[in-house]
Amino acid sequence: MAFAVTLLLALSVTALAADPKFQGSGTSEAPYLISTAGELKELSDTSNLARTTQELRDYAEAWYELTDDIDMTGYDWWPIGESGLKIFTGDFNGAGHAISNLANTTINSGVNGLFGWMGGRVHDLTLQNVNFKGSPVGTAAGIGGVAGVLHTNGVIENVNVVGTITLLGTYSGNSGGIVGGVLGPNARISKCNFVGDVVGIVSATDFMGGIIGYVGQSATGLTVENCFSSGTITRPGTGLGYIGKIAGGWDTSAIVNNPPAFSFCYSSMTKDAAAYGDLWQGYDGIELDSANLQPVVWYSETRISVENVNRLAVATVWLTVEEGTPLFIGKNGFEVLDSEFVDGFWRVILYYPVAGGKGFTSIQKKEIVSISGAKGVVAVAARLSGYAQDGTAIDFDVNLAEVELPFVPNYNLNGDDIIDQLDLVIALRYYMAEEGDANWNQAKAADFNNDGKVNLVDFIMLLQHMEW
Repeated sequence: MAFAVTLLLALSVTALAADPKFQGSGTSEAPYLISTAGELKELSDTSNLARTTQELRDYAEAWYELTDDIDMTGYDWWPIGESGLKIFTGDFNGAGHAISNLANTTINSGVNGLFGWMGGRVHDLTLQNVNFKGSPVGTAAGIGGVAGVLHTNGVIENVNVVGTITLLGTYSGNSGGIVGGVLGPNARISKCNFVGDVVGIVSATDFMGGIIGYVGQSATGLTVENCFSSGTITRPGTGLGYIGKIAGGWDTSAIVNNPPAFSFCYSSMTKDAAAYGDLWQGYDGIELDSANLQPVVWYSETRISVENVNRLAVATVWLTVEEGTPLFIGKNGFEVLDSEFVDGFWRVILYYPVAGGKGFTSIQKKEIVSISGAKGVVAVAARLSGYAQDGTAIDFDVNLAEVELPFVPNYNLNGDDIIDQLDLVIALRYYMAEEGDANWNQAKAADFNNDGKVNLVDFIMLLQHMEW
């Protein structure tokens, strides 16, 4: 409620009282504009001044928007909002731009990330080649690509992070690809992706996760949805380690009283650690094992079933219908994500949301969707989808008749018929690849303008077609 009131108050002013350091007024209609590395560093410096005046507090509650890609090479980064007394509660809009080469050489024992403590909103942003290191002490600190600590009402959405998060602490350190720790109620992380490495240097009681390191007792109402992580989590030595491909772990009382809500989160990360905690080994998300997934699809006029599937998460089926409009109802835990008539075919997309990240496994034939309201239903093709260990999409196409699959846009790299951040994550893997490279057979899928190389032009084209 306090955050909402703050935003309404900011909307009511035409300009902030402080001497402006950026173009714009800091309101939602006229946000402060940031276009250079110096201006981004200025935001960090201003946010961490002593809060003795209302003017300085206004900067922490304002709206900001990137107007260009920014390269932070050469800057020793210090997080925006270095403590709970200087928390960022404004709105930071990446506007589809990228901040690259964020790194710190000065190590602190508190928080690190693009933001330190944040309870505002960060959205529509890519952080490329981040390299954050820190020695957070206790569970009230942390390191994350976007924020060290996500606090009350904090929202992170449509953010992609590529890089390395390194935990140097010796006790109870929190580290995550997106957020180190969540320490306030009603926070949300949505449509965020991390590709890289989360590394622990010494033996310690660590919380390490591909998206979130630690969820505190106060983080009631936390929602984490449509997120993806890929890479490795590494922690040598012995001692308790709470490690998860999506979330490392959370306060034990939160597990009983108000566990976090995870929905549709995927991971292909690998965990390389000498020991895990006995009580909680983290949340790993939904994962598919490409070595064991050898599906068989069965169908009749009223149902579709699968057999011999391991950790199945998404199933897309194309059908023809002689008469009527089919009604699809998910079975055995599957839910209907979408159904529509496209190019002469009915297409239904089903997904399997499950806490614990094990997905759907069935050795015997088991129904996943029932069909009613139509006659002459014939399933012509199916696709069972997920991710391999290297982060690429697994798409098992099953032709049930001699009919070509309906057209799938070239931008749809993971074959789920939704052009979104998961496709961007795959494309980013092939950045700077060129025709003739050893991996070109895979990389050319991201060469959207067909010029023999994967570069920023291709990413811009993909961003223009994404469903935000």
